[in-house]
Amino acid sequence: VLIDGSFNADTLVSLVTMNPEYAQVKYGDLTVHSWVDENKKDPDKLGKRMYGCIPKPGLVVMSSGLDAVKQAVDVLEGSAPNAGGGRFGQGSLDATGAFITVAVNTVGRIAGDQEKAAVLKNAEELGAAIGEDKGKFYINLSVKAATGEAALNIKKVADGMIAFLALAGGKEPALADLAKKLSLSSVDRTVTLYFEATPQEVVDSLKKQWQAEKQKRAEAAQ
Repeated sequence: VLIDGSFNADTLVSLVTMNPEYAQVKYGDLTVHSWVDENKKDPDKLGKRMYGCIPKPGLVVMSSGLDAVKQAVDVLEGSAPNAGGGRFGQGSLDATGAFITVAVNTVGRIAGDQEKAAVLKNAEELGAAIGEDKGKFYINLSVKAATGEAALNIKKVADGMIAFLALAGGKEPALADLAKKLSLSSVDRTVTLYFEATPQEVVDSLKKQWQAEKQKRAEAAQ
């Protein structure tokens, strides 16, 4: 994960050094900080070790793998090739007003045999952008399938999910309202799911969801 923003580097480092499992790794002239995230435990009840560094002012590189941090630093410094001019050139990376972008190659191999990701087994690329443009909050998700048949299957699954959300209107009206703002399209082997709403509509929906969950917990505790 690369986080670009305004922050006080000394404050971030001092917070991380307070972790009981804090450690340092030198990589060239950089110090890679390492800590254990107790909120992310593996099956053995151990916290997940994280790695992070600040290669330049205003940029944090962070990962659960040390090699990934080193690779990112090498790419940023120009000593390793980047994928900007290759297959990562999909529209999600050029989306206007995006504050989160995601691009994944070899999606099918990453999905592997995971049941929950079975629909992506025959996918090649995935791109996503979340942002705000002309006063509207949007999510743009696209999947490029390996074949036309695989694209059709992915579209059918997405259609089913949208229909399920729409039918949940009785118990979850907020979800049903959001489902109405989803649009699905397919061109060649690429399936695109697009969501657009005003920021206030999104905030109101999240508030309703939070209040509903709070009420459920209260009722369960009685």
